[in-house]
Amino acid sequence: PIWLTDEEFHLMKQHALFGYQILKEKNEFNDKILLGVLQHHEKLNGRGYPMGVGSEKIHLYARIISVADIYDALVTERPYKKGFSQRDAVEMIMAMTDELDIEVMKSFLGSIILYPVDSIVTLSNGEKAKVVENNPSYVLRPTVVGIRTGKIYKLAEDVECANILIQ
Repeated sequence: PIWLTDEEFHLMKQHALFGYQILKEKNEFNDKILLGVLQHHEKLNGRGYPMGVGSEKIHLYARIISVADIYDALVTERPYKKGFSQRDAVEMIMAMTDELDIEVMKSFLGSIILYPVDSIVTLSNGEKAKVVENNPSYVLRPTVVGIRTGKIYKLAEDVECANILIQ
């Protein structure tokens, strides 16, 4: 794997500030967009960068860009890491409730489709199934039909399916 030195990592963390300055000089973008660029690595808990500001000072556009940027960083293969599966990336984002705006997170997750209708998945009980309906409120838990058995699994609603996951 390729690792950055402390100096390189510090410089990399300045990209939000550099991007902000470049766009500001162009004089073509409003303050909301500029704040989105500048603050997209800030975290609600104040542990982000480049300024380390907390929740009340992070613009909504930055909160939106942050979730999309994290998702992209997780699923994209880099020279220093393999990309995570979309499912794993969603799980990781869902665990970042102290860092990310929950309403923005819900909106983002409701807009992505991890398991398109008609895709074939393998369930944790070993059965192969076909996705027949997505549930925007629970992107990891669509309704599927077992290919061999014809059994309908409403993964988001049926208590009997609570322990069945898509692998």
